[in-house]
Amino acid sequence: AGGGRRRRLQRSAARGPGRAGRRTRRRARPARAQVLHGQRRDDRLRRRALPPRGAFPSALAQRPGPAPARSRSLSPKKSLGQHFLNRQTVIQRILRALDPKPEDHILEIGPGRGALTLPLAERVGRLLLVEKDRELAAWLRERLAGFPVEVLEGDFLELDWREVEARLGSKLKIVSNLPYNVGTAIFTKLLRAAAPGTELVLMFQKEVGERLTAEPGSKAYGSLSIFTQLAAEARTVCVVPPSAFRPPPKVESLVLKFRKREEPLLPQEQWEYFEVCLHDGFAQRRKMLRQNLRAFFGHASAAEVEARLAATGANPQARAEELSVEQWTALFKARSASPPG
Repeated sequence: AGGGRRRRLQRSAARGPGRAGRRTRRRARPARAQVLHGQRRDDRLRRRALPPRGAFPSALAQRPGPAPARSRSLSPKKSLGQHFLNRQTVIQRILRALDPKPEDHILEIGPGRGALTLPLAERVGRLLLVEKDRELAAWLRERLAGFPVEVLEGDFLELDWREVEARLGSKLKIVSNLPYNVGTAIFTKLLRAAAPGTELVLMFQKEVGERLTAEPGSKAYGSLSIFTQLAAEARTVCVVPPSAFRPPPKVESLVLKFRKREEPLLPQEQWEYFEVCLHDGFAQRRKMLRQNLRAFFGHASAAEVEARLAATGANPQARAEELSVEQWTALFKARSASPPG
């Protein structure tokens, strides 16, 4: 019996470990895998915690933001026409066009969540923000504490321009992503109020921006084109797609850079009456000016208006959109002259 047991043990040793041993090793493998998997997971978490290369270019970028509860309250408000710019390529093009310098004083209208404000705050001598949204105004004050930034809460259209000059002086730069619904009104206020030589970088609904820079004879050319070019020189910076905003608007936008003329084509005290002339001229766009401007010229005859048109070098039978800005100003100046022979 003893010899038989010895032979069974020898055969078992020759075959290798039994089922129990194999089960033990199989149980051990998952345990090692779990340890390795845990190490890999810890490594991934450590890598995820590190900032990406190139992050935090400035102290401002590292400044902790507001509490999540407040962030949720800063969602775009449809009632205010808010569309927050969030595309870095567009932001950088606007900043390059504005060319901020350490000695600059800058006015930003409608800063929103600070896409332009945050980089400007570090680069300029003084920054004045005008924000209508109370929650955003409070958030900006908190976010920009310690920087040369002042936040005015309110509607820019109701703001006395003297308050701006009291804080920034008359030599300043202006930047804004203008709300579509009041963009033209804000722009015309800026053209009237800003000092000669002031630079403005503004974003408009594309259709409006094209009207501001339109050439004579084009479909977009009108009284707004003439008034703009009377007061300022303009150039296109870039076209902005809807996807550059949150939420995306339904139309494209256009960024323009203006420089208010040192010597406008008409003295500024005459601009208001010049707008009356433009209104009459474009009142019935398809009619000839010899009919549209008879009342403006003191109920002159069509022949008298034709003579005045000819004196500017324009076609006597021209329509309003065919005259250049220079011809319109010459026609306006001719009103005080004696009727041509």
